[in-house]
Amino acid sequence: MSSPSQIIHTTDQDKTPEIRIFISSTFRDMQDEREYLIKHIFPELRAVCRDRGVEFTEIDLRWGVTEEEAQQGKVVKICLEEIDRCRPYFIGILGERYGWTPNKQDVQKDKDLLTTYPWINECIENGISVTEMEVLYGVLNNPRMEDNTFFYFRDAASTKKEFRESDPSLQDKLTDLKNRIRQSSFPVHEDFPDPVKLGELVRNDLLQVINKNFPLDEAPSPLEQQRRAHNAYALTRRKAYVVRPHYIEMLDNHIESEEQPLVIIGDSGSGKSSLVSYWVHNYRKKAPSAFIITHFVGAASVGSGHLGIIQRVMEEIKERYELQDPLPTTPEELVQEFPTWLAKVQQEKLILVLDALDRLTDEAQYLRWLPRHFPPHIRAILSVTHGATLEELKKNEFPTHEIVLLDEDERDQLVVSYLGQFRKALSYDQRLAIISDEKTANPLFLRTLLEELRIFGLFEELDSRIEHYVGSRDLSDLFQRVLARMEHDYGESLLRPVLSLLWASRHGLSETEMLEIAGVNRLQLSVLLQALEFQLMRQSGLLDFYHIFLRQAVERRYYCSEGTGSPSVETIHEARLQIANYFENVESSPRKAEELPWQLSEAGEKNRLKFSLAPIPMFLEFASNEKYYELLGYWRNVGDLSMMEDIYTTNIAVYAAESSNDHEIPTYDALANYFQQSGRFAAAEPLFEKTLELSEEIYGPEDSRTAESCFKLAVLLKDKGNLKEAIPLCMRALDIRQRMLGPD
Repeated sequence: MSSPSQIIHTTDQDKTPEIRIFISSTFRDMQDEREYLIKHIFPELRAVCRDRGVEFTEIDLRWGVTEEEAQQGKVVKICLEEIDRCRPYFIGILGERYGWTPNKQDVQKDKDLLTTYPWINECIENGISVTEMEVLYGVLNNPRMEDNTFFYFRDAASTKKEFRESDPSLQDKLTDLKNRIRQSSFPVHEDFPDPVKLGELVRNDLLQVINKNFPLDEAPSPLEQQRRAHNAYALTRRKAYVVRPHYIEMLDNHIESEEQPLVIIGDSGSGKSSLVSYWVHNYRKKAPSAFIITHFVGAASVGSGHLGIIQRVMEEIKERYELQDPLPTTPEELVQEFPTWLAKVQQEKLILVLDALDRLTDEAQYLRWLPRHFPPHIRAILSVTHGATLEELKKNEFPTHEIVLLDEDERDQLVVSYLGQFRKALSYDQRLAIISDEKTANPLFLRTLLEELRIFGLFEELDSRIEHYVGSRDLSDLFQRVLARMEHDYGESLLRPVLSLLWASRHGLSETEMLEIAGVNRLQLSVLLQALEFQLMRQSGLLDFYHIFLRQAVERRYYCSEGTGSPSVETIHEARLQIANYFENVESSPRKAEELPWQLSEAGEKNRLKFSLAPIPMFLEFASNEKYYELLGYWRNVGDLSMMEDIYTTNIAVYAAESSNDHEIPTYDALANYFQQSGRFAAAEPLFEKTLELSEEIYGPEDSRTAESCFKLAVLLKDKGNLKEAIPLCMRALDIRQRMLGPD
């Protein structure tokens, strides 16, 4: 009998920044207004948000949906669930129509609707429209929505005759609804005459919300963006985690000991990531100021190579202790100086958690970057599966601890607790049919099976459904059966394009990107994403697969040639170009820089890759996020690096001539830094000289910014071995700073 365990059902929401805003309006009369917002206003707001590391997603379930589709029974439930996902952001737009009023037959098409939202019964009896239900549920009955909710009423005189209610009782209900909104604390804009004026009002209101909730001067640094991505990933791992106290005690003891790094070993799906995620979360509650760096190689939005881990750890140490030491600039220096940077931690413990090292793209041969002996203030926890990476780690003689699979008591607890949170239960015989099968000892297998049973609606066929899923050969086969079930429920024509695009994306896709690339409508996507909620994770507004097994299942089902079991090169190439074509036609943004060059590089489209990298705004996206290594890698893929120099040197002159003075110097400086870090000293020198010339011209010869330009040029000359010219520039920079700041 194992020690008592408990189930953790996390209720935390994804803390990564996103504005999901629900758009509520009547259907036929607001098509022009919604179209204007979607085509003209929301793209602008999305660009503003992305400059601050925030994703903007509008949820307009009536956009691109026919009125017949809108009257399906499940639409009401989808609307209410999306309102919850969008809290606290809501927009209500009303004209002279009260909107569609469902009857009992409409809502009874969805069996769960009235169970989940019993108050809808009263709404049906009173003839309340779906629009009013949205306003009641989303706003009027929830005062916490204040400050992020706005209403807009169209001018009655500018409303076409066919969009006015003719039924006096519906006119009265509309008037009453508007009056209750006016009497509430929520802001109301009256009498907008047309879509353009509505767009202006919405833009101004939402810009105020964005500036208040995500100020530009608080935009996350590249390092903070990485932290958020890892924290979001950790949150997904903690869902329904089976806490096994002896493992928690084991990790606690390791942190208090003086042992070498502890290696956690377990099969895929055994719960290694969940264990370390829960342990870190629990430890932080006990010691909020502890210095902990968690790096999940499986987190899709971060670099998966060993250099990405090293650089991030160095950056965390540098920020923690406000060090002035420059970071190494070459891969060789990063590896060589890693132990030295770890040794900079002196007065406290650094708890370093590196999860899924076996999933590093550069695999076990590069584990030489991992020190054989860690400095005394470092406590490290490493997790791996069985295989080559573990064998490499064993050479360092690190202590190990293997995660054993769930015993029958723990499986039974998980079955009861997981289904119990949804007010569902299985009989003893049904539970026994599940827990007696050894495949369900794997937590991922068991949780996936239970989620499938949870949403299965025919109780009388439950035994055969249990037999169907328990009969899966392994996790891979289980996920194939999950996909087959979803194709039956939602249609392959919807499931295939959405999941195929997710598979082909680099770090996942936003809902807006899915809509525009896959060509599905908002209602279809909302229905599908809610059905996939257990299988997908959300990181900073991007959706990606929760686990590698679903990714593998999608690859096998939608990308492998029939009969061969091998991915079709042509199908993958087509998907990559589909994503690339979309991003080629959007404005420069962090998302474009993240996705477009990678897709073109993976697709082998070297000429298109060159043209995608050439614009200075695209270069600046890489520079602002300090992704110089990545950019250089793309140019090496293109070919001759001297071509890169020629392109950027030509383009920057044109770009700078069109920029303001405030942007001209940083642009030259960023490109000079890039050339210097790339070892292209000859190309960097004239750019640093140009930066110094502009600094003298704009700021004056005695300004601190001019001193900084002097010093950067001096460092470059020193790196070239030209001390004769470097020393006078250093002395000049020193002289300016001494006169401005004093000798100390």
